[in-house]
Amino acid sequence: MVVKAGVISVGALLVGQLIRFFANILLAGYLAPNAFGMVGIVNMILLGINLFSDIGLRQLVIQKKDVPTREFLDTVWMVQIARGVFILTVALLGALLIACLQQFGLTRQNVYADPMVPLLIAGAAFSALANGFESTKVLTARRDLNLNRVTALVLVSQIFSVLVMVLIARATASPWALVAGAISSSLLQVVMSHFWLPGTRNKMHIDKELAISLISKGRWILLASPLTFLSANAEVFILGGLVNATSLGNYMIAFLLANVVHQIATTLSLNVFFPALSKAARDGATSVASGYTRYQLMSDALIVSAGGFLMASGPAFVSLFFDDRYAMAGKLLSALAIGLVGVRYHVIEQLMNAQGKFKFGALLSALRLAFVIIGTFVGYHYFGLVGAAWGAGLSWFAGWPTLLWYRAKSMPWPWLVEGAALVFLVAGYAAGSLFAQLVERFHLRFVHA
Repeated sequence: MVVKAGVISVGALLVGQLIRFFANILLAGYLAPNAFGMVGIVNMILLGINLFSDIGLRQLVIQKKDVPTREFLDTVWMVQIARGVFILTVALLGALLIACLQQFGLTRQNVYADPMVPLLIAGAAFSALANGFESTKVLTARRDLNLNRVTALVLVSQIFSVLVMVLIARATASPWALVAGAISSSLLQVVMSHFWLPGTRNKMHIDKELAISLISKGRWILLASPLTFLSANAEVFILGGLVNATSLGNYMIAFLLANVVHQIATTLSLNVFFPALSKAARDGATSVASGYTRYQLMSDALIVSAGGFLMASGPAFVSLFFDDRYAMAGKLLSALAIGLVGVRYHVIEQLMNAQGKFKFGALLSALRLAFVIIGTFVGYHYFGLVGAAWGAGLSWFAGWPTLLWYRAKSMPWPWLVEGAALVFLVAGYAAGSLFAQLVERFHLRFVHA
């Protein structure tokens, strides 16, 4: 069941990322880079508010030992709706604050200075409100690892969102196309969750004591989620205050392309490596060592190879799919790709979690956050936007000393794993170099300036 869930999760992620990738290519033909810059900041602000208010309702439902009762699920639904209202309120206040700063001239020459940004934040916040009404049938399906319909629901809503974005972008060339796509996706997902997924529909009912208990139990997740979010996205917020929307738009294209591989690593970690290593931990030290070796090799074959490939082929890869307005994104992609090598030890982090050492997760996020802030500022100061990308990419190595120390305590040094990682890196870089030469030699382009 776990393996099947992992295959479905990773397969759905790959399909979703392909849809998003080709959607971005289409949208880049209709929208200017500054649209991606503005909406990138808007999405990061909303994601931040979302995670800063995350009390772990999904985890609490999935991890509940007893079968969730109707009263429990209805209370979860009401708390979820209240959280959606809270996110909308905070987002509207944030939009008002940015508008006021603009009036006083405190946002000059950066992304936050564009008068459309507060309006886009206010509009996009309604997708968070809609998400609050999503049926808890989604949570119970995930709890039981019945992912077929849930996966189909997500993919259908994503395809619908792409259609909406492309049609509006083609007609208006406005960044509102991206916001409209997010809202339409949320609305469709909510409707499908209530009427398409099997199970009992939610009703407006709340048990006050149960609601208080849910919030209390989720307090540790409430503390951990913001740190993880900031460590993964801090450079976008920083650059939003340092560069204009066009430059940030180029950065966001590179960021999104590199993030495809990051998302694959995260999905493998949560849906495959963590459950498998947890079982290995119950079986004993020998199973842990052999399991770690197997999953680290699997991860490196994908993540490290992809990192080497994009380091060598960033400019060629971007030029193949995007027009000349996004040329800078290619150099930025090569710089960010170094972070894909840095993230390879996410398998050790899942080993920590499997052995109950959850406290190390916060430490690793804090280390990366400190290094990404320093790296982005220092890199930008000395080498401009590309330097900032190098600083952000290198920050993924910040947790290596802690991770290697923990692995050394748990098992003998796995020389085979480290040697194979180097082979994967060289092979990926060689493939990327060959790809770049083919693109340049044959003038391959899927789009034209």
